Amino acid sequence: MIILLVEVRFLRLVKSLCLNVIQKARRVIFFARYEASQLGSQHIDTEHLLLGLLSQDKGLFRRPYPSFDYEAVRSDIVARAKPGSPKLPVTVDVPLNDDAKRVLTSAADEAESLGSKHIGTEHLLLGMMYDANLPSARVLSRFGLDFELLKRR
Repeated sequence: MIILLVEVRFLRLVKSLCLNVIQKARRVIFFARYEASQLGSQHIDTEHLLLGLLSQDKGLFRRPYPSFDYEAVRSDIVARAKPGSPKLPVTVDVPLNDDAKRVLTSAADEAESLGSKHIGTEHLLLGMMYDANLPSARVLSRFGLDFELLKRR
């Protein structure tokens, strides 16, 4: 039930932007919520969205970066989580934090600017990297991903 609340909030945000979200992108949100709860986070942050994306669309990273190391990225994010944070039960509502909301809004903007009527995982990735100060962008840049290169592809 709680997981559906997070997805409903995301869908309302997207509906206000008049775009459709493809199923794979919805699953990214679902798994981001799971990752946040497993890491004991009270909010879904951009790193959790990134973990959700990594679990749902590995091909998205392999196309522009054939040697991309998913496990190294995952380990990097997990290592930066607060040590000893207890896992949260799946019944606890884990809302999106402001950065994660901005990522979703940016993903919708990217989809629209690229002429797409649907928000896909590629738009979520661009949304995670649009601002170099976002935690997800910092993680990805440490592993060699570049926003401009990704946008061109």
